[in-house]
Amino acid sequence: DNYLPNRVFEYAVSLRSITVPSTLRSIGIEAFQNTYSLREVKLNEGLEEIGTWAFASWGVESSLEKINIPSTVRSFQGTTFASCYKLKDFTFHPDNPYYTFDGKAVYTKDYGQIVHIFPSYAGVLSLPDVCQTVQWSSFRSGRIKGLVGKNVMEIGGFAFADLEDADYLAFGSKLKRVGSGPFNYARLNRLYLGCHDIPDGEYVDDVEGEYSYYFWDPYKDVTLYVPRDAVDKFKAHRVWGMAKEVLPIEDTEFAYLADTELDAVDEVKTSSTAMPHSIYSPTGVKLNRPIKGLNIVDGKKVMVK
Repeated sequence: DNYLPNRVFEYAVSLRSITVPSTLRSIGIEAFQNTYSLREVKLNEGLEEIGTWAFASWGVESSLEKINIPSTVRSFQGTTFASCYKLKDFTFHPDNPYYTFDGKAVYTKDYGQIVHIFPSYAGVLSLPDVCQTVQWSSFRSGRIKGLVGKNVMEIGGFAFADLEDADYLAFGSKLKRVGSGPFNYARLNRLYLGCHDIPDGEYVDDVEGEYSYYFWDPYKDVTLYVPRDAVDKFKAHRVWGMAKEVLPIEDTEFAYLADTELDAVDEVKTSSTAMPHSIYSPTGVKLNRPIKGLNIVDGKKVMVK
């Protein structure tokens, strides 16, 4: 058979390893979900689709340690490996024409969209400049501490749902659209949005109805930073205004995300005849010399290229 049905091995807790047949073309939704003892999976060349939540684990941490993604896979989504924190040996075939893996996340081949964060990655991720889309559930149940997506234009539904313990997410002025429930049950401290206008999207409807608590209640503990000229606008919004605080992004290290007009120079002159009296980082740390990016020089914002 060339198709594994949906949920075919769900809760098969005694399953420890599997090698799929060479004829397999598609793995159904939740096919191996909650197979808590499954440690190793060998997928075949010729496989084209891996269903949503195919190897995800909910409630109990997955034991999955090793899996390969063949060159023929063309359909692959976030949550496929949700909560697979023990996964270390993750081989993505380099000849796959649809996706690429850089050791931290799976992207579309052109890096234009991020598809799936590596489950156990617990650092700060800066998306490539060409990355414009955060796909549906791509960070779900992830352990990242921080994320910067300077040129992201769209955040998919449930993109950051169930984040374990993230400090911040930061996006630039190009953000235009946000999907449903992007921060559903996410543990998040700070959110930086460089956009001067309220993003469009399905998220607006989440604040009403049966699931409104699950979608947005955790967001009430988040501090939101937006461009100074947009603070009042976001405060008055029925969704974004639910944040604990709404503050100017220009007063933070992510001021550059707002594309706010600053003095831009190639370098700050520090000769004996033009020595600044004080240089500080955006977070208030006194510096001996300017650093690349935003500096506060004699009380004035200066962007050093």
